[in-house]
Amino acid sequence: MSKPGVVKISCFLSVWLFGLSSWAQESTNRIWLDFKPHFKVNENLEYFGDAGYRIILSEQIHTFVLRPSVRYYFKPWLDLMGGIGFFYEIDPNLSNLFEIRPWQGVRVHWPTFGRIGIKHYFRLEERFLWETESWIFDPALRFRYKLGSRIPFNESRTIYVSLFVEAFANFGGEDVERFRNRMRGYFGFGWRFDDTWSVEIEYIHQASRSTDADEFDVSDNIFRLRVFKGGWVW
Repeated sequence: MSKPGVVKISCFLSVWLFGLSSWAQESTNRIWLDFKPHFKVNENLEYFGDAGYRIILSEQIHTFVLRPSVRYYFKPWLDLMGGIGFFYEIDPNLSNLFEIRPWQGVRVHWPTFGRIGIKHYFRLEERFLWETESWIFDPALRFRYKLGSRIPFNESRTIYVSLFVEAFANFGGEDVERFRNRMRGYFGFGWRFDDTWSVEIEYIHQASRSTDADEFDVSDNIFRLRVFKGGWVW
């Protein structure tokens, strides 16, 4: 893609990100730390996952994440993925939350402009949530669609910028989940040190609401550090 094309995409996503921040009325600051190891089984199959820690700074809400997953490279332009996530949220003001989240997804790589590939990521999540104080169970479904790209700055792709937007649709889970129906904008920088290790620093702006009838009036500023091992970020 030409430099003007990169600038247009960057400007579009930046304006969208600014629109999210100006839309929301309340805001919180969060920090996410993620480690994402990848293990190649064969040419078409990969085992990967992530282990993470998240905190809402103002309310001191801590979340621990473990999400083993698999990816099958079905076609050069199509990946099939699935996994299961485990989330434990410690809330000093309310009861803690425990969630088991199986998921299935497809990632489409299209179109491609030279070194730049556009990604469409579709994911369906089956969410099983419990409040640990009363162990009230509340199942839910969530559909996610993520669009964007990682844009390399050099031929070797060792330095890049990431630009993504993501929308969520929720079905059920109103009794337990506290924040839902999120829209996100992602902007980050990444460094690939060698064939094994990569690091990405990312800012995520997230707009959410409590129910389908509410406005997106809660704004989250998320600062995320991601460490990749053994996997190719593209």
